[in-house]
Amino acid sequence: MSLLDEAYHLVHDHPGGAPALAARLKKNHGTLCHELTATGSAKLGLLDAKKLTDFTGDLRILQAWAMEAGQMLMPLPKDGQPTDECLARVASMAKEFGDLVKEVTHDLGDNQISDNELDRIEREASQLVAAVHHLLASLRQRNQDGKPNAERQVP
Repeated sequence: MSLLDEAYHLVHDHPGGAPALAARLKKNHGTLCHELTATGSAKLGLLDAKKLTDFTGDLRILQAWAMEAGQMLMPLPKDGQPTDECLARVASMAKEFGDLVKEVTHDLGDNQISDNELDRIEREASQLVAAVHHLLASLRQRNQDGKPNAERQVP
């Protein structure tokens, strides 16, 4: 779906719909509806799209934008929330995977892979493999930490 379609559904699926959200945006209900359907010269602005996302907690607009840009979203820990090592490792692994995908798709742009491109791809792949191993080590430790002392494996 397009960004505008997602915005339209976000607004109309929200309890109270367009009238409730238009009031929070300090807009006329009709104006918001025109912006959501691109009627005439009406356009939904970037800051209003952000406000709609913030008001509703619905990430559809952001997700559609990320998809159109060939990206993905990943939730981050909230401020004040302790960082979980396993989740940090998952985030690191996802970043390394994204770096590998970016390198491969960039290098395939001319339908050839040079020696330098292959070296960069292999370096990115190695970093992904290392991130996977770090994640597995963290998960193994979490597994051991959850067991009674008598059942823990000695390294």
